[in-house]
Amino acid sequence: MKNYNFSIIIPHKNTPKLLQRCIDSIPDRDDIQVIIVDDDSDSRIVDFNNFPGKDRVNTEIYLTKEGKGAGYARNIGLQHANGKWILFADADDFYSEHLRKILNDIVSKQYDYDIFYYMVDSCDSKTLEPANRNTLINRHISNYLMKSVDIRFKIFDVWNKVFRYDFLIENNIFFEEVVSGNDILFSTKADFYAKNIKVCGDIIYVITISSNSLSYTLSKEVIHSRIKERAKRNMFLHKKGMDDKKNDCFGLLKKAYDINLFFLINETLYYYNLVSYKQFIFDLFSYLKSKV
Repeated sequence: MKNYNFSIIIPHKNTPKLLQRCIDSIPDRDDIQVIIVDDDSDSRIVDFNNFPGKDRVNTEIYLTKEGKGAGYARNIGLQHANGKWILFADADDFYSEHLRKILNDIVSKQYDYDIFYYMVDSCDSKTLEPANRNTLINRHISNYLMKSVDIRFKIFDVWNKVFRYDFLIENNIFFEEVVSGNDILFSTKADFYAKNIKVCGDIIYVITISSNSLSYTLSKEVIHSRIKERAKRNMFLHKKGMDDKKNDCFGLLKKAYDINLFFLINETLYYYNLVSYKQFIFDLFSYLKSKV
């Protein structure tokens, strides 16, 4: 079994051209293992005989038929990872031109951090025109670097981070296998258990915007899943005595209200009943105050 410095895990479903773009943005070098996990793509869309990355060195492709989503695919990738450091990419995004330098720095300086946090760029997937999906992430990074504002428990996404593989395994940190929000509890646990972190101002990744992206698709299943995952996150923090790090679900509830998903309000009330109505009232007024 070959050992690598880095393993890059990419879940994929029905976007072969974008997947190829993502693969092409990864430096072709011997110390990088690329793991692509296909989540039951449609053979009418994907040519499996010429699957992206098939002829690339140090690239492994796993075809799953369960259709359990990106969280499941990422967990499959972790099972096959042989790198000291783990990166996660989405098939419709790509890495920045700075990735090579970032990886070289990690290797040459022999860092032993549990998590690295980096800035990201954003653009339209088709036109590559600048977009603003990176604003909040970069604001948190800047606040840490310039004002020493704690960054933990503020960024759910995983593609702007590099994780030490042994750290993830030792703390049993894996993804939730859900419709949406699979990285919320993953990132929360990682932030909680990490003993050493490093925050950098370099841009490692480019998040794209597409009308077909799950992040921009409002449906009953997506909103339902995200509310439940945020509830799991809050319950985890509550058990760890970190109620001050919890976040509310009212932003998602507003989206649910906008598309008449009233049953989700009952579900969220049920969740708060498990915690306390006092917390519900506090979160509600905090949310309303932020909108004034």
